[in-house]
Amino acid sequence: MTDMTTMEENKILTADEFYKDLVQRTDLVKIDEPVQLPAVVENFKLSKKGKKKRFKGNQDLEKIIKHYRRILSRSVNEEYEIDIYNHSYSLVKSYSSSLIENFSLLLEYHQNKEDFAKITGLYLSALINKSEDSEIIIDTSNLYELIDYLGYQNSKKLIVRGDLGDHIGHKNKGEILIYGDLEDSLGYSMKDGKIIVEGNVGEQVGVCSEGGEIHLNGNYKNIYENSCLASIYRKGELIFKGNKGDKKVEKVEEVKPKKKRKWFFW
Repeated sequence: MTDMTTMEENKILTADEFYKDLVQRTDLVKIDEPVQLPAVVENFKLSKKGKKKRFKGNQDLEKIIKHYRRILSRSVNEEYEIDIYNHSYSLVKSYSSSLIENFSLLLEYHQNKEDFAKITGLYLSALINKSEDSEIIIDTSNLYELIDYLGYQNSKKLIVRGDLGDHIGHKNKGEILIYGDLEDSLGYSMKDGKIIVEGNVGEQVGVCSEGGEIHLNGNYKNIYENSCLASIYRKGELIFKGNKGDKKVEKVEEVKPKKKRKWFFW
């Protein structure tokens, strides 16, 4: 006969079960509101240590959300990005890549907050940079508000599933791979490293960049040639080269096929 206690301890919670329990302690949304989440908690199992530590990993996720809500409650209209980032970095500790990915899947419940795009991108960047894991996955596919500033001061391998907003890879020196579309100012003040975008990109690609590579595998509006020192590739071909050494920017001209002469017979 199977031990019921053992079954309960090893039970895998559904997303609804996990989130409703989490809501009771973090007051994210009302309990009676419908909860529809992807299955992001498949690794959270019941603990043997009692109700106060009911879920393995749950306490860390609660801390991530509480600190996030604390940052969201601030008025940041006049604050610089570095101030928001530094405050976030001071609050969080090193969390696993899987926990950070799970947190990214819960962001849809905060999209109506003021300054959601800016704060969320900088807070996620702080989580990513403080993690001891070298590769982080972020999922934004369920968001209608696009996140800005993701990858701020990044030095890791960051993989993003979904669309993003402005200033992605600001001061990046790691590797960022994005499966989605972006808005403007990709690679703003990028230091080094590589950014690869599988979707479409808006205006001012590489603005104020100091080096590195940006690979565009979709369409883009324009490159900010006046201050771009990153090398820009389009579908594997170099289309703009920034020379980091002597600070000179060299544009790689597109080679156009010669027009065939037309012959007219009278």
